[in-house]
Amino acid sequence: MSDREPAVTSLGNGRFVVGDGETQRTAYAIVAGTRTWVFLDGLTYVIEQARREGRRGRTQHDDDAALASPMPASVVRVNVEAGQEVSAGHVLILLEAMKMELTITAPRAGRVKAVACRPGELVQPGVPLIELE
Repeated sequence: MSDREPAVTSLGNGRFVVGDGETQRTAYAIVAGTRTWVFLDGLTYVIEQARREGRRGRTQHDDDAALASPMPASVVRVNVEAGQEVSAGHVLILLEAMKMELTITAPRAGRVKAVACRPGELVQPGVPLIELE
């Protein structure tokens, strides 16, 4: 690309054209909770938005989005079972999409209430794979 500032044009459905007047490339973006996943030229970028403080100083979490795949993916491994205690950041599920590994991690400490997927299963974006108590 040239030294010009790139222009980004939405094509809809999470697809964008990024161009600088000389070259154009296609990028894909998916928003999942506070993360935006951007795929460009075979690389993956994750942009994390700052979380807002809720009442009583606690951080707000969107468990459904945090515990869902950001894109269609295959379940490679499930690392937890119902009743298991987990801490924030614990890797719960390993997914594979577009020849990349994606991890679903616990957004907070808690107990696994239910697991809604199994290895080999194809999962869709936005559908919770784990439920925490």
